[in-house]
Amino acid sequence: MFRLPLWLVQVVGALLVLNPPVTALIGFDRYDHWMFAMVAILIYVFVALLSVFYYRTREMPALLAWVNLLVVVIVPQLIHEAIDVATVDSQTSWYVSGLGALLAVTAIRGQQAVSWIGAGVLSLEVLVWGGTETMFNSGLAGALSLIVATNVLSYALTRIDTETQTYLDKAIEIEAAAAIESSTRMERSRRLSETLRVSYPLLQKIAAGELDEESRQEAKLLEAQLRDSIRGRELIDSKMQEAIRSARLRGIEVVVLDEGGLVALAENFKAELRQKLAAQLDQISSGRVTIRAPRGGQINATFVASRAGTAAPDVFLKF
Repeated sequence: MFRLPLWLVQVVGALLVLNPPVTALIGFDRYDHWMFAMVAILIYVFVALLSVFYYRTREMPALLAWVNLLVVVIVPQLIHEAIDVATVDSQTSWYVSGLGALLAVTAIRGQQAVSWIGAGVLSLEVLVWGGTETMFNSGLAGALSLIVATNVLSYALTRIDTETQTYLDKAIEIEAAAAIESSTRMERSRRLSETLRVSYPLLQKIAAGELDEESRQEAKLLEAQLRDSIRGRELIDSKMQEAIRSARLRGIEVVVLDEGGLVALAENFKAELRQKLAAQLDQISSGRVTIRAPRGGQINATFVASRAGTAAPDVFLKF
């Protein structure tokens, strides 16, 4: 997407706010009390340039916005003191277009409420000063039009910024989920490879028909371990494998099922959860244990230990 460089936008803004005081200086001899006029011009130029160039983000600091509103109150009073009330021309009413430009900058930089308040204050000051006929010959109508236009533009920019941030957050979320999924697949593949490597000697015995009772028991354990690696996914690590194997050797039926409940967890939380599950499994002496990581909801994992002939489970834990 094409974006204008910040310095170019600031230069255009500076030209917009500096044009009115230049007009005032050209007709400076029209002021009856030039000190008031000079103070007004200096205050305006300083605050206007500060509003254009200060802060690198689009949104103007709230304090600076309220300073701008104070300038809208002060500058007209100084100019009114410096000139004859009946004198209304481009040189003496420069502050109207100037303050309109200042409020436009305030609006475009995200302080729309202050700009609307300033527009009302400016309108009241001009009308009280020169009456309704000054609405057009002082430039007030043009200043108000500029303020309205920049407020509309500012609302549009704010909406664009919000939608852009939403899309960026969604893209980051998708990328993170893809990275987690990729990492999960790699880890699962590694565990499967390790399980197959360990089971290879036993597979050779099976192929050769050299199975004794101990080998049959080992084959059952390896088959269950392989099934755990496929179905258990994030619930399985070396410590859990050891705890599950030990439980099966004690005659406990163990079922491990990861339905995606751990995907969003950080790795340190996953490790801590697996450690708790392994410790709990080590305490079971008989029966059946089901360990699940349900997808969705606020529960990351459940641990259920039960025995045949009992109505309620001996252990039912939620993590």
